[in-house]
Amino acid sequence: MFLEYHQGYEKKRTADESDKERISDLEKTSNEILVKTYLLAIIVAIGAVLAGIYYFLEIQKDLNCYFWFQHV
Repeated sequence: MFLEYHQGYEKKRTADESDKERISDLEKTSNEILVKTYLLAIIVAIGAVLAGIYYFLEIQKDLNCYFWFQHV
């Protein structure tokens, strides 16, 4: 009886250890995905800011032309 219980405990313990390894692998993978997602979000945000600046400058050019023609 004790031997069967002990063998079951050994199996459970090895399963728990492999689960811990799997969980640590998943944590590493999820951390990598999180870092890549943050980097992508930063790149998109920088692109949006640059596009906004470009768009604003283009509007300023058009407005300056418009005001120039109004004053002439």
